[in-house]
Amino acid sequence: MHIDGTQLTGLHQLRSTALSVAVHDVPPPALQDSVETILAMFDDVQLQSFIVGVLSDVPTLSDFVVARSLVELERRNTPEAWTATLQALRIVDFQQTASRWSLILEKHGVQPALRSVTLQLALLKNKADLDLRPEITAAVSEIAPDSSGPSPLRDELVHTAGIAELSDVLATCSDVPSALRLLGVLAGTNLRLSDAIRPWPQDCSLVVMLTAASGEQLGDILAAAMDVSLETAVALYEAAGGQESVFNRLRAHTPFLVEVSVVERADELVGYARLMHISDRAIPDIDAVVRTFARIMLRCLPQCLSVDVQALLPGEVPLHMGDLTSGISQLSRRYDHATTAVTWNRMRPQITALTSGAMQPTERALIARTLVADACRYLDQLTRAWCVSRGRPEEAAEIESQRQALRSRADKLTLPIDRADLFSVAADGTAPAPRNDALHTLIQGIVDNLTPELQSLDPGWARLVGFTGDTLRKLAARTTEDERWDLIDEAAPLELQQMDEMLADLHAVLAELAWGDLTPPAIVSIAREGPYKTALHRVADRARDSAAAQLTKRIEQLRAAAHDEGLDIQVWVRPMDEPAAHEWPPEQIAIGVRQSAIHEWAESLAKLTAILQTYDQSSDGGRPPILLVPLVAGRPVRALARQIQFSILPNPELFDTWTEQLGQPHDTPLTDAVSAAHQALQGLSGLAALTERRPDVTSLQEFADQEQSRFLAAFHSITELDDSQVVDAVARHVAALGERVQGEFGEPVGVSDTLAAGIATGTVTGSSVDMTDLDRLLTISLQWDLDPELATRLLSDT
Repeated sequence: MHIDGTQLTGLHQLRSTALSVAVHDVPPPALQDSVETILAMFDDVQLQSFIVGVLSDVPTLSDFVVARSLVELERRNTPEAWTATLQALRIVDFQQTASRWSLILEKHGVQPALRSVTLQLALLKNKADLDLRPEITAAVSEIAPDSSGPSPLRDELVHTAGIAELSDVLATCSDVPSALRLLGVLAGTNLRLSDAIRPWPQDCSLVVMLTAASGEQLGDILAAAMDVSLETAVALYEAAGGQESVFNRLRAHTPFLVEVSVVERADELVGYARLMHISDRAIPDIDAVVRTFARIMLRCLPQCLSVDVQALLPGEVPLHMGDLTSGISQLSRRYDHATTAVTWNRMRPQITALTSGAMQPTERALIARTLVADACRYLDQLTRAWCVSRGRPEEAAEIESQRQALRSRADKLTLPIDRADLFSVAADGTAPAPRNDALHTLIQGIVDNLTPELQSLDPGWARLVGFTGDTLRKLAARTTEDERWDLIDEAAPLELQQMDEMLADLHAVLAELAWGDLTPPAIVSIAREGPYKTALHRVADRARDSAAAQLTKRIEQLRAAAHDEGLDIQVWVRPMDEPAAHEWPPEQIAIGVRQSAIHEWAESLAKLTAILQTYDQSSDGGRPPILLVPLVAGRPVRALARQIQFSILPNPELFDTWTEQLGQPHDTPLTDAVSAAHQALQGLSGLAALTERRPDVTSLQEFADQEQSRFLAAFHSITELDDSQVVDAVARHVAALGERVQGEFGEPVGVSDTLAAGIATGTVTGSSVDMTDLDRLLTISLQWDLDPELATRLLSDT
């Protein structure tokens, strides 16, 4: 702070309090006069930061600030000013709540590092039965009932202004964000804002905006309104046009919606919708589309407590794949949260953390640096002692002492929080999500999970494999990335890399204990063969060698079993680029089966699958997909590539990753062209089925044009191939399918009789006339690509 005559100036935010005290210590001006003057000077959105700052520093001014704010709001009369003021008062009110919560956390002994997650658990509306620490359970039980408590200063302002005034302010909202923000800051008031007191004219800004809003925008507004009161949401729903208007917006949101209604189930109203999945090219991720639509639909229907949304293939065929049904959502309202509620829930734990005292970024970086170094030393000593197993009491006591010290220091960690940014977040803004403290979780995982498991008389080796190779290694990598090492002019500590190497070695040892031939006595023996300093690495190398030897043995067993079944196979093995922790050994297999003709492949595939499924999968950590492919004349046939993991599935894309080892596949121009033409016809047929249910759809013309172009290009490729009896027959058949699909657009044939419905039925049930026809078409095409003369003979025979 500088004094120049009668002028006082400050150049740093931290000096503002001292500056204010110096100015107002001897009036005039009085502090109230300055607040009143400055309040009138700020822009609408700046009111929030100013009011929070004033009442945080001088809480005794609350009555004065609320009264002057109401005068200022009457003068400005804008949604932005109301929102900023109400949000500010809500933040100030919550600071009082945060102080109570901080005392509760301290009372129950919740360590600083665990307070953020404790508060997040307390704010959850639906708490599953979680196995939590006793102190966290106790704190959550006491805080949760207080999580939706009143906001005295905000509620005082709302009560003084009155429902009629707030309804009028809401009526002036001309855009979606302003309405969202205003409704967001009124959450929990239980106000019944509606046009019952003063009717909202049809030409008022609010009604005009609601009428023009998209389904997603309307859903966001009604979700925020639900947090005010159900009556407010229903009033806005009616102002937007009611149920039929909502249904029209949902139809406009997606052209694939073919059925929408509200039904009653068990005395509850449920939103019901069915979408038609016509093509993966039209909807690449149907699950994401269904989830998004379900959320929008639920928000747009305040009278419903849940929705039942499902995507079906043409012919009303569910999207079944084995035991899994995809493209379905039964979202319940208790699991959906308005954007404004998410923002507020993210802010509250961080405000509480500020109240409790959060670390400064540089302080955090310095502490992190020493913690990482000590954690690395501890992990080294722990794993070395575990491998060597000397059983020295003094060594065990030293490890336990280090463990307790590390836990205590890590539990004091807190994440830095920017106070100014946090207190300026708008009601619908993007508040920074409370992030997991990777460093604390890493140390906690080592001292509280890894250590007792390694020392246990009955350890769960398989569980430890995933925890060590996945959880802990990822936490070490995140610590490298997340911490602000630049604040102390250093790169990430080398100890983090050393910890990752130790964890990788420990993972190999644990995996071989879980799924290989390694035993605890063997570990001790190997560890003592050389210097104790390198004991873990030595045991890990032996574990990897053992796993590789076991894999080689199994491959030889596989070859022998295949030979007994009359199969001539070739096996390739490659290391996995980024294996999951449970994939042990981290190798991937491809198997080629030599065939004289492709019609032999189905029988060979069945035999090979039976052989592979005799493997005891519990003896392996996790089997990555195995590629199975026929070898005709020494070259692989990509179109017939399959993968086996839990079931047999086509996977040409997996084959593409193996071309370096297996070599280039056969060229299959006829098969490729027929497949492309048929896929295009399936898409067009699906569109025809959709058009029969939704004749109003015009937004898919680009998709139709693309599929038509794909078909014509593929058909042209067929006709350009060498003239032969097979190619001519295939071309005629594809042309007939094209005429059939074209007819589906002309005279409706019924959705279930379309080509798309036939293929969908065959895909899901395994059998249909259209699927059999496609299989035969592709088989003769592929045989022609591989051996035209044999294909001609087969065609003549059939």
